[in-house]
Amino acid sequence: MMNRYATAAAAGFLLAAGCVNLLLVDGQGRPGVARPTGSLPASGGPPGAATGSTSADMATASATPAPAASASATPSPEPTASASRPPQPTPLTFKGEVKLLAGNGTQTVKDGKGAAAGFNAPRAVAIDETGDLWVLDGTDLGTTFWIRRVTPEGDVTTIDATKSTMLPYGIFAARGRLYTMMDERLWMREASGSWSVLAGAGGNGFSNGDPKTAKFSRPLGLVVDSAGNVLVADLGNRRIRKVTPAGQVSTFAGSGAAGREDGPAASATLLPGALALAPDGALYFRDYQGGSVRMVTPGGEVKTLKTGVVTGEFWAGLARDAAGTLYHSDGGPWSEPNHNVKKIDLQGNVTSLAGSGPYGYKDGTFAEARFYGIAGLAIDPVRGRLYTVEHSNFRVRFLE
Repeated sequence: MMNRYATAAAAGFLLAAGCVNLLLVDGQGRPGVARPTGSLPASGGPPGAATGSTSADMATASATPAPAASASATPSPEPTASASRPPQPTPLTFKGEVKLLAGNGTQTVKDGKGAAAGFNAPRAVAIDETGDLWVLDGTDLGTTFWIRRVTPEGDVTTIDATKSTMLPYGIFAARGRLYTMMDERLWMREASGSWSVLAGAGGNGFSNGDPKTAKFSRPLGLVVDSAGNVLVADLGNRRIRKVTPAGQVSTFAGSGAAGREDGPAASATLLPGALALAPDGALYFRDYQGGSVRMVTPGGEVKTLKTGVVTGEFWAGLARDAAGTLYHSDGGPWSEPNHNVKKIDLQGNVTSLAGSGPYGYKDGTFAEARFYGIAGLAIDPVRGRLYTVEHSNFRVRFLE
């Protein structure tokens, strides 16, 4: 039975080092580096549906509504940290190629390896301590969504199938836990496989405070900081919200008013989407007004880094590497002209990294590669990869 509200503080999170869904990762398969014992298992009850099948075509998979949940939660055991730590990551350096990791390009839900696997419409991606990807998969036209695990070798396994009345977007993996927003609630999956609602009463609205009564509206990106706080891009409320490990909700930045004004976090105006967290606590975010990339400084000031750098509506990934370079995706699921990956360096210079512009599908060199609807980015600094999930190409690929 699923617990509805998590009341125990979640301690010992790793610091996200760069993207909407980025953690420093172990080198799974690398000599001398052990896989952490706190990694996410391949089973457990989803937030509101039957567990997904594995190694089979699930295009017709069904899910059942969430059962009634109790008002209190029993704390789940804390995942165990790895006894072996990965080497200090270095800034990303690329060979200049785009390669397929998984997906056959047809809209289906099928487990398998590489091109034998199928995706319905991947819309967000997270990376855990082992280097495994966690993909939130599901189309705008349905109410069933799947959580898929993809190994660095391209093996795809369906972990959960779930129903959601509101389109879910964000997903984040941290220290054996998985976080996602569904039905305007923040859900947390423990290493044991059990789900609980960390915060949110459900339904659109705005309210801070108690986890049982707090309200969100069209939340998108999320990250977890070093203290275990979850930061949520609350698009519909024009704010960035903070959820403590105990589920208490407050406003991190944004007044809720329309506009794109910099200044103190409490009075700044914004329309946030994808998030990326730096080790010093600086939070970067994609703002859908003017195609902007902005930040909240550790001192609580909102600043605009660049405007006019993104054209896609509500479809964007954002990532930050160890050197401070930001990567973001451009282009939406349909006909926006610039389907590519760009980067912003420390001096604020914006350059196109990969993608020839018009939508399409092609692997190869950065200059000749074609993308279509990049919905999320994730960085693996150990393997030197920048992953893309493509909502309209039904594939997961990587830049190296």
